[in-house]
Amino acid sequence: ENAATFPASWQSFAGWLPWAHDASARTIAKAFRRAALGEDALLSPSNAVHKWSSWENCLFAAKPSSRQTCTLMPATQNTMKASQSLPPAQRPTHPWPKLNTNSMQALLTMHYVAERAFFPDGFELLDAASGFHFPLKLVHGRNDRVCPVANAECLAAAIPHGMAELLLTEGGHSQWDNVNINAFVRATDALADTMPETV
Repeated sequence: ENAATFPASWQSFAGWLPWAHDASARTIAKAFRRAALGEDALLSPSNAVHKWSSWENCLFAAKPSSRQTCTLMPATQNTMKASQSLPPAQRPTHPWPKLNTNSMQALLTMHYVAERAFFPDGFELLDAASGFHFPLKLVHGRNDRVCPVANAECLAAAIPHGMAELLLTEGGHSQWDNVNINAFVRATDALADTMPETV
């Protein structure tokens, strides 16, 4: 959807990957991580970081084009049509210049997406959520173009009744949006008030 909504930005981001149109986000992230680590002759590490950061900034600044709804079903029943296979890359004949420290945030995000948020193989959050028996405050921005609001609604619905509270803000995906920060603080304070005092 984001690729169709922002075709120019998407072309600038993934145009160097001829197979990106039918690849999963995880596979594309793996390709960018490989390039950022200097293991692809087609794209320099600095260009990989620049393209990734520019695409992220495009999504952070955007507003959702439509309101999606949650259709709750076990995640293991979802069918993945997008390709999960990372095509081989031509390795550079000479080392690329190393990245500077300003590239660390982009590298971290690439790694996070490529490794599926560091969940172990076979783990599905919605399937596991039915076993959550502790209070949860879920903060989510209504204007998030990276993770739709429907994702948070599905998660809240999968958690046993009364254990989760979904706090929707007018923010986007960034944790640095002021409204998201305020919601995080309020949620943390509310949870702290429920904890027994310790000596």
